[in-house]
Amino acid sequence: KSEKSKGYEIGVKQNLGTWGNVEASYYLTNYTNQIRLIMLPNNEWLFYNEGKSKIKGFEISRFYPTDWLILNLAYSNSKTKNGNGKRLYDTPDKSIKYGATIINLAGFDFSIQASNYLDLKFNNKTTHPSQNKTIIDTKLSYKYEINKFTLTPYLAVENLTNRLHYSLGSEPSINEGRNYMTG
Repeated sequence: KSEKSKGYEIGVKQNLGTWGNVEASYYLTNYTNQIRLIMLPNNEWLFYNEGKSKIKGFEISRFYPTDWLILNLAYSNSKTKNGNGKRLYDTPDKSIKYGATIINLAGFDFSIQASNYLDLKFNNKTTHPSQNKTIIDTKLSYKYEINKFTLTPYLAVENLTNRLHYSLGSEPSINEGRNYMTG
C-alpha cells in the first residue's frame, strides 16, 4: 500500500546579529500505511507497511555565517508511535548534526558535515549498530560561468569514515561503506 502523510510544523527563526541565527521548530506528522525499514533476527532488512503511525518532535539549530565560513549545529528529538500509541523503534529519537562550509575561496566551496544518532534502538533493550557513530560527509565544488550559464561541478564523499550506518531522508536505508559522487 502506498504511504500517505499529513504534517504540521511551527517554528521560529531569529537573527542574533553577530551571534548568527537560531531556529527552532515543533513538528507532527500523521501517517497512513507508513513504510518502515526494520531489521529481522537473521540480520536481514525488511520494508513493510506499519499502518497508522505518527512522528512528533522538535529541532533546534544554530548557524553562524561569516563572509567566507558557515558553522552549523542542530539537535533534534522526536518520537515515533504506531496507531495504538506504542513506541516504534529502528528510527533515531535523538540526533545531532554539525559542520562547517567554506564558501567562495577562489571559486571553490568546501563543506564537511557530521551526524550522530544519539538514541537509536531495535527495541527497548537493544541498541542499533548506528547508535553513537559519527558519520562524516564532505563536498568540494567549483563555480564558474560560461556564456551567462553558471556551472558548479562537484566531488562528494559520503561516509568518509567508511562505517555501516542508518541513513534518513525520503528513503531510509542501511548504508554500507563510503560513497563517492560527482556531478
